[in-house]
Amino acid sequence: FGGLGLKPDHHIVVVPTGANTSDFSAAARVYWTLRIAGHERLSLLDGGFAGWRADPGRPLETGPGETRTGTRYPVRIDAAMRADVEQVEKAVAEGSATLLDARGLGSFEGREKSPQAMRAGRLPGSKHLDQAQAYDAARNRLKPLGELARVYAAVPKGEVVSFCNTGQAAATNWFVMAELLGRKDVRLYDGSMSEWTQDEKRPVETGPAR
Repeated sequence: FGGLGLKPDHHIVVVPTGANTSDFSAAARVYWTLRIAGHERLSLLDGGFAGWRADPGRPLETGPGETRTGTRYPVRIDAAMRADVEQVEKAVAEGSATLLDARGLGSFEGREKSPQAMRAGRLPGSKHLDQAQAYDAARNRLKPLGELARVYAAVPKGEVVSFCNTGQAAATNWFVMAELLGRKDVRLYDGSMSEWTQDEKRPVETGPAR
């Protein structure tokens, strides 16, 4: 952050390309990283760069970007936003949180596997909500707030741990629930299945949801 010249009082706007849901998730992951580090003035540009440039009246720049003077950024990690592997192990064993899988159905059921994961499958007892359900592919932006509220009403009340393969797709579910719908009990498991499956003793579940 210091190398980018960021300061705590800057208003940072995270800009996806506006190409697809995967690109939005990548931007949401950057947003989460800034938020968990303690940055408060944050926005994510809905529609991304493609949406911005669709209006010919909006300004654009070309050429090398502006060079900012380096700073010492005072990172203050907000541990409540993140689920580490020990917390996830407890949630699996005790059912103390809703484990929400943001991947596609093939990955959730174990019919597909990401190269980042050592084994196919999901966290035992998890529920499925593909993060693509939050995205309007025709407009390349999030669905309206009321529609998002209806989609995410299926997620039980109480603590939620959002996961995927690497913490990127899961960032969309975290962003919608925590930042747009105001849920204060949502954590992102940034290690996700890539970390979980490194230990063969940790169980995984396959097949249709129970």
